[in-house]
Amino acid sequence: MLVIKISRFARGSAAATALCGLLAASLSLPAAASAEAADGAAAEAASAAYAAGREEPRIGAVAYGGAAVAAAIAAGRQEPRIGAVAHGGAAVAAAIAAGRQEPRIGAVAPAFTLKGMDGGSYSLAKFRGKPVVLNFWASWCGPCREEAPLLTKLYQEHGSDLRIVAVNLTDVDSKKDAQQFAAAFGFKFPVLFDESGKAADSYRIRPIPTTFFIDAQGVIQDGVLGAMTWDELDKRAERLLGKAEG
Repeated sequence: MLVIKISRFARGSAAATALCGLLAASLSLPAAASAEAADGAAAEAASAAYAAGREEPRIGAVAYGGAAVAAAIAAGRQEPRIGAVAHGGAAVAAAIAAGRQEPRIGAVAPAFTLKGMDGGSYSLAKFRGKPVVLNFWASWCGPCREEAPLLTKLYQEHGSDLRIVAVNLTDVDSKKDAQQFAAAFGFKFPVLFDESGKAADSYRIRPIPTTFFIDAQGVIQDGVLGAMTWDELDKRAERLLGKAEG
């Protein structure tokens, strides 16, 4: 079951409900929302920018007001996006028509090849044979910063049994900031740079952090949109390892 956690991205229960419903519908998955009040000025600025037809704000999944989300859906306009990655009905239809893989539970995880912080080239297929915890993040993202120590802890406890892969949204971040972030939190696992935003697009990333739990055969088994607690992360990793062993 993929859990959608809206934390610090949506302002008020109406916005959280609207955004969660939008995401769940596009993924054909159940959703659970945990809304936390965002900065009022940021939410109002986001709504005003959206209503004025300007480019959507690029701060995480941003704080879209419930009215703005509802109006966008009613008007058939493009859905909220991270950076330049668009996620509207037309984009989804085009992806299906093109035969692209979709990030659904039970489906093969979309393939990608990205440059790593160590200078190497990494493809998702390279990690086959062991379960993978695939995390999308950015250095400026507060919830990503909260979750980062947990990824380090997960690596320390389960690094020999599973792969942790951290994909930085470099198209809306910078390599320098990403490298400093990874060093600050002691990342010893692969840190990859998504400079074009195509990997994030293939996984239809909206809120960050977003984490997918992929089994040893490359099939998505679970996922969480939003920061996790240690118990949530560890429970899902243990479940993934149980699948690998069973």
